[in-house]
Amino acid sequence: MAIDSPWMTFAEACEYARVAQQSMYRALRTHELKATQGAVRPGTVRGRWRIHRDDLDTWIRGEEPQEVTPLRRVFPKRADL
Repeated sequence: MAIDSPWMTFAEACEYARVAQQSMYRALRTHELKATQGAVRPGTVRGRWRIHRDDLDTWIRGEEPQEVTPLRRVFPKRADL
């Protein structure tokens, strides 16, 4: 499996960690594993999971995840203001 980006999809993360989907969902639900959900597609309730390789390695080693800092949305300044 060749992964160029450090960000993995849910399926790639399951394959990388060699765990079943239920185990990965449980880790996400209980916040044992840090991840982010992408933009919501039309007709879906939630976006797709993206998991960083470093966070997945931390989870595989059984270490506690670092504190999650929420991202802030930044808007570009409008020229007409």
